[in-house]
Amino acid sequence: MPTATERAEWMALQILITAKENASVITSDLLDAVMNRNADNEGGQATKQTVRRLIRKHATAARIRVILTDEERYWAIREQLHHMTTDEVHALRDSIADGGDSDPRAWDRILTDAISVRLSNQMPARRLDGVEPVSIRLWSEPPLPPGAEKPAPNAPDTDLTTLYAPGEQVRVTPRSWDTWTRTYVPQPEFVGTVVNYARNGNYTIREPEHGTSKHYDARHELHKLDTPAALTPHTHEAARTSAIEQPAAHAMRTVNGGTPERIELTQACHEVRQAIAQEGRTGVRALSNADEEVTIIYSDVRGVVKLRAAPVVSDDSTEPDAVGVMPQHAQDPVVAAALAILRTTGLTVAAIPSRTMHYRERHSPQGPQGAFIWPGAGRTLEVCWFIDGAQDEKGIRSREAKSVRVARNTALDTIGSAFRMSDWSVWRVESSSTATRRALRVDVTPPVGEHPADS
Repeated sequence: MPTATERAEWMALQILITAKENASVITSDLLDAVMNRNADNEGGQATKQTVRRLIRKHATAARIRVILTDEERYWAIREQLHHMTTDEVHALRDSIADGGDSDPRAWDRILTDAISVRLSNQMPARRLDGVEPVSIRLWSEPPLPPGAEKPAPNAPDTDLTTLYAPGEQVRVTPRSWDTWTRTYVPQPEFVGTVVNYARNGNYTIREPEHGTSKHYDARHELHKLDTPAALTPHTHEAARTSAIEQPAAHAMRTVNGGTPERIELTQACHEVRQAIAQEGRTGVRALSNADEEVTIIYSDVRGVVKLRAAPVVSDDSTEPDAVGVMPQHAQDPVVAAALAILRTTGLTVAAIPSRTMHYRERHSPQGPQGAFIWPGAGRTLEVCWFIDGAQDEKGIRSREAKSVRVARNTALDTIGSAFRMSDWSVWRVESSSTATRRALRVDVTPPVGEHPADS
């Protein structure tokens, strides 16, 4: 029989999943509706206070806004009214007055207080500037008059979450909200690059001229490049440069806090789409997006994966980073086969930057982390394990040597087991000058008589 905490966890998960279909917003009405719908099963017996606490705990990672208290609802309504013109707010107040006592909005004290403050001469609160309001209505609509027919539903809207893909070039027509005139003022347009989908129909767009990123509304400020528009010469030049002269887009992939690995942006997009489809199910525990970085928390050996857009390298003479092996050895079939086996373990593959790093930066958490392959004698390869930029214990304080030694021993044992499962010969190289076991590296050799590329 499930415990009270397990029942609350299950109910909180059901509400978070339902909120994805409710514009990523959780209100008191949504919480009550889901709990009433599950009142006959174990999850419906959960305590509402515990469910609310768990929802607030997981809402930030799931990019869901929580509006449960009167104060949260008041400011959410203020945000919606702040983006409405004065005439629209006057029309809303008049319609409430015309409805009389039968209009539920007339009895909504939070709504009427927000409208009164909006139409007063008070200066708008600073917290309302630059805030994107929720897209759902936060108050009840009046009942239809007798004999009136319910209006036909509109055609389904376009799925804004998949309208633009990361790395896609789009035409941006920005607009800014003038707090004095309470109108949107058009700004100069440009061609930008999509970074990711944010929330509430907004995308993060990178401006090519300054390299800055900002959220833009896909319904009003973003357009496909093939849409007709009177582009300025600056916009034409940006589009031509982005489409022809820029290199292929890449992303940086970090596993369990290791050294970032440079991968194709299409691979990163595919992994994010798979994580979105599996979020909350087997394999993906959580998915979040903040500060232009997507964080995927897997429930298996893959651990925590972070993806972000890679900086564009404009200088063709810049050498790429050494990921798992030095670039001059990456094309060797034996090395390529060994690197493929390493990736199947789910462990971090170290990357040695091509740029010059200071000693303190290299031997720090910003230095290489994970497995790295060095060519040995003949067809033998040496696999070592970097921790904070070091592949051995030289220069490590004695109180830190124990934890580092255990971590390196465990990682090298996992690597050796993976190569044995692939029928490779494995030799463990260990130190004989320490009282406890200290693994130095793992030497591996491909099967005799078999081409490494086929193994």
